Amino acid sequence: MIPTQYTVDTPYMVGPVHFYTIELNGELVLFDTGPATDNGRQYLQNHIDLERLRHVIVTHCHIDHYGQSHWLEKNSDAVIYFPYRDILKVRRHEERMEVMFDLLSGLGFGSGYLDSLRQSFYRGVIFPPFPDNYLTAEHDIPDSFGIEILGCAGHSQ
Repeated sequence: MIPTQYTVDTPYMVGPVHFYTIELNGELVLFDTGPATDNGRQYLQNHIDLERLRHVIVTHCHIDHYGQSHWLEKNSDAVIYFPYRDILKVRRHEERMEVMFDLLSGLGFGSGYLDSLRQSFYRGVIFPPFPDNYLTAEHDIPDSFGIEILGCAGHSQ
């Protein structure tokens, strides 16, 4: 089994991002989703057989790796998996945002700036929506796939 690599441009400092598909046990599996951009979405539509897609494994929750996961949930029958540590960040997102805004306020950032920053966060520009339904990569990826999960410091904390 040889994975297929796809590359799509991003507007981020990291430049282009890669994601991959492979057939495991006769099922199409996508590793990462590309960025939360119209270009990223169009690329998926043009290059991935969404009718056959059964699993999406997000390696870590940087925007260029999970950005289309919510869209894929709505436009495919794929099961989506996130690393456990990233699931914790998703579940505690509101709390994390409030702590950050309190910290920035304490450092002297004005309310006008903080309101603008808050609006950009909640428009889905910086944090695209997460899928409503997902499973834990470390526990729920089928054993028959033969995938071992390794935590990556700095990516999935």
